[in-house]
Amino acid sequence: MDENFLNMPFDPTLGGKDILPPSFDTKFKGEQDPRHGGVLSWPGIEGIPFRGPVVDLKEEERNRLVLVNDFKCQTFDLSQPEDKEYYNWVMDRICNGLFKCLYINRMWNNEHKTMLVYVEWVQSYYEHRDK
Repeated sequence: MDENFLNMPFDPTLGGKDILPPSFDTKFKGEQDPRHGGVLSWPGIEGIPFRGPVVDLKEEERNRLVLVNDFKCQTFDLSQPEDKEYYNWVMDRICNGLFKCLYINRMWNNEHKTMLVYVEWVQSYYEHRDK
């Protein structure tokens, strides 16, 4: 396998050419998954899902909305079905604009003939903060 391929930075635009505009607001709308860290409300704010109990936002309460970024990192062994499923879940959301990839490193394990992928990403949500 080409060593340059394994260490290429992640480029969601495939070499500067946009695939499609982000589609997470329709593709993932309504999604509820424990990997989000809470219940999501869609469409959220500015297309970013709202995480937490739904509150009736009066004008003064809108000032208590904050954008939070959950940092995540993991090494995925793509020969393991559970890791492969989670890797695909994360990368699908990165490629569609819901998550942001900060770093990716692909490592071929020649002894076990498997691909290991280390990924760092951010999951963004709006939340309501009490005073």
